[in-house]
Amino acid sequence: MFRYLGWGISLLLATAALLSCTDSGTNPEPIPVLVPLAVGNEWAYVERYIYCKGTQYSEEFDTIRIVSDTVIGDETWYRFEGNPIFALVTSRCDGLWEWNPMTACTPCNKFHYPTDIGDQWSIGVELSFTIELVSEGAVVTVPAGTFVCGHYRMTADGYSFPYYFDLFFCPGAGLVKWDHHICNCETDTGLACTSRYWSLVSVSASSAIPYVQPCWPQGFDIR
Repeated sequence: MFRYLGWGISLLLATAALLSCTDSGTNPEPIPVLVPLAVGNEWAYVERYIYCKGTQYSEEFDTIRIVSDTVIGDETWYRFEGNPIFALVTSRCDGLWEWNPMTACTPCNKFHYPTDIGDQWSIGVELSFTIELVSEGAVVTVPAGTFVCGHYRMTADGYSFPYYFDLFFCPGAGLVKWDHHICNCETDTGLACTSRYWSLVSVSASSAIPYVQPCWPQGFDIR
């Protein structure tokens, strides 16, 4: 099951010890949230456009910030500014939820967490996506460092050519790497056949609720 695996390789062994249950079967250590949510959090990325044949033709920098929060019902939702990966988001016991009418998430559990390798789910209506956890221990090196991540793949449904995103999240740090693939590199050429890659350069983030909260038993609703 994908849950907290540690920020970096150097922390992996120590983290494994912290996450194990005791012999008496007591509860494990708390699990950090997939993305830390608090106003003022900031992630800086370098963004590269690559021809499918491997030639880089653009490099830009982008910053994503949490600029405000709002209470809906009895939950706090956080608004991101920057490249629109998210709209309003909140962390629940079963994943990272999004409230975004553009993707028909009103709201929806966009990134299940914790979850198991191979688990799949769908979001969206007019433009729908199938999301899957591909791996739970992907080692990702970016300018900000080396992270152990969960690898999610988000594939657009109904296209005759590949249209998918690979997203790498490190719990407690957030989105570390995001690859956007939009063509069939075996047959397409030119500008229409490109990929875009976002790599984390720096992160400054805390969390108002740092750990995944326990889910209540089925049929018991506190909202």
